[in-house]
Amino acid sequence: MLQSVGRINAVLPDLQTREGVDTNPFGIHYVKFLFSVLIIATHALAFVGIFSGYKFETTDSWLMRALALLPSSVGVPVAAGALQAIVFSHLIVEGRLAEIRLRPIAVAMALLAFIESLKASLILPSLFFGWNVIHMTAVALLTVLALAKRSLHYVWISGLAVFAITPFLREALEPFQIAAYDDVMSLHTAGVSSVIMHVIGLCCFLMFIAWTLGTRFLEKKYRPRVMLLGAFVYGLFLMISSSIGTEPFFAARILNLPVGAMVGDKLGLHYWPLFPWYTVVAAGFLLYVGWLRASRPQVAKRVTLGLSAIVMVYYLTFHFGEIVSELDATYIWTFKLFTGSLWLVIYSICSFALTAVACDALARSASAQALTAKWPLLFRIPYVYSRTIFWSYVAVNTVAIPIAWVFAKVLPKTVSIFVFPCFVIVSWYWVGGWILKWFTQTKFKVRFSSPVGSARAR
Repeated sequence: MLQSVGRINAVLPDLQTREGVDTNPFGIHYVKFLFSVLIIATHALAFVGIFSGYKFETTDSWLMRALALLPSSVGVPVAAGALQAIVFSHLIVEGRLAEIRLRPIAVAMALLAFIESLKASLILPSLFFGWNVIHMTAVALLTVLALAKRSLHYVWISGLAVFAITPFLREALEPFQIAAYDDVMSLHTAGVSSVIMHVIGLCCFLMFIAWTLGTRFLEKKYRPRVMLLGAFVYGLFLMISSSIGTEPFFAARILNLPVGAMVGDKLGLHYWPLFPWYTVVAAGFLLYVGWLRASRPQVAKRVTLGLSAIVMVYYLTFHFGEIVSELDATYIWTFKLFTGSLWLVIYSICSFALTAVACDALARSASAQALTAKWPLLFRIPYVYSRTIFWSYVAVNTVAIPIAWVFAKVLPKTVSIFVFPCFVIVSWYWVGGWILKWFTQTKFKVRFSSPVGSARAR
């Protein structure tokens, strides 16, 4: 394994700077490294806890609360918005992203959402139609960039408006969702799920054929492969529809998707609704745009640090109990965590801001720069975790699940809940390094249009 790690290090470029360009602006790789590690830790801990029957109760409740409410556990969408600001902020002219093409970005976001749905369907077939953090982040990022193309003021207004109207929208959409278990069972016994799956499967197959024949984004030699992928997806839907007898929530999950994606649903079939979580993506984008465009960036960061600290102290003093009451001793997260108190949204933004300021200070520290220059591995490790954060999320929710079952059956409960998360975190440096190597060296190229172009080219 040490030899493999050495080969990974050998293929990675000079990561600290490249042609005089800072490749770690504001310590963004340190921020994403922290997020990635805690995503792996919380998910791995939840899965091994479920399989072993371990309950995070009484004296261990502090561990559950700390893992569930650390900045990185709910701050990933904020980081996604911040990363887009770093990538596109140099295109801001007169208060808007003038030269950005939205179509290739929309294709990329749709691909991410599709991968997330496929990943979820491996756990439970009906989860293909679930709404989760990747779906929300993809839609929110595309919306933020579309509004920023017109004016950055629209991003501010939309973020505040979404946060403000969330309570009223929840109440208004409540009658339009399936919320009673009796209604779920009646849909299931009526065979609605099977009909829905066949119709959706056929529509998706036809859409794949039409997109493959008419697209300008994919080289011709790859189009037959995409058609085969469409056939595979249709076959997957048919296979799922033939096994829905064990999933009474199948039809309810699909029918609740529109409301669940907007505000969440009472059955807990969908997570991370756009209202209010769009606000955190917009906040991450605006925070880094403000830093990048400020005439005195260090003053802007100090103001951010001070305001965030004040809000956090107020939150921890008066509202921390509201969030803790919505946690679960077995699964850590519940749908109530994302559809409950709006203070979690404010907490996510402020805790991310504190983390970002700290990582920025670390990246600019002379002593830290000297250490990474002397021991490059100190930067290579965060870089690998940062660049593969999406794939670590996918892996820990798929491949790691059967491994968690093995750990839970072989080791005692109190040992497995600590050993398994550590095992996954450490081993991801090796796995993530090879994924990063494959993406940087593979000959498979999908020809997307550049997201940067003239306003007329749009």
